[in-house]
Amino acid sequence: MSSTLFVRNLPTTASSDRLVEIFSEVGPVKHGFVVKEKGSETCRGFGYVTFSMLEDTQKALKVVKDYNGQKITLTVAKKKQHDKKKGEPQKSAPKEQKPKTMKKSKRKARLIIRNLSFKCSEDDLKQEFSKYGAVLEVQIPLKEDGKMRGFAFIQFKNVLEAGKALSAMNLKEIKGRQVAVDWAIPKDKFVTTQTSSTSGGQKKENKDSDSNNESDGEEEEEVKKAS
Repeated sequence: MSSTLFVRNLPTTASSDRLVEIFSEVGPVKHGFVVKEKGSETCRGFGYVTFSMLEDTQKALKVVKDYNGQKITLTVAKKKQHDKKKGEPQKSAPKEQKPKTMKKSKRKARLIIRNLSFKCSEDDLKQEFSKYGAVLEVQIPLKEDGKMRGFAFIQFKNVLEAGKALSAMNLKEIKGRQVAVDWAIPKDKFVTTQTSSTSGGQKKENKDSDSNNESDGEEEEEVKKAS
């Protein structure tokens, strides 16, 4: 099964940023975008979202029902779907393919920070994590009411720097709260990196899972209400 979803029935005002934000409520998103009319910012009514983990793709199929109140349809994207797209999306595709290619190497240097204090800002995180390398982006997903979801993503310039930050910051306190730091991509790709810290990693993941049950449940509830 593919970890990419084909999203249909999007409003003409839909944006790639908002699409990623909605699906980030389910789990870490590798990338997502809406397909726009040529030479315009108008959405053509569909887009694509790729998750880091397959189980999040399956979960999204069940819980994500709308985009800002408008009902949407989700299906698992197949390679053929990209090729068969009515001809014109081919012109939009090259535009989106460039970021994908560029991000392939960068994606590996992306971290997820869980159990985040609601007092913590993106600037606070950048300041803390910049000690270990060049931070390209910090993102704290928000709920529709503007409240923090309790986790964040940090994009480093390279894997080496991200690895240093993970080792140094995992289970450390930020703004008075102990955070759990992990790779924001499928864990099987980092088996080698994580082997040396297996025992610590397992404890951390258990803590992660416990500390995030509340926020995950909250997110699911919101999505269900919307549907």
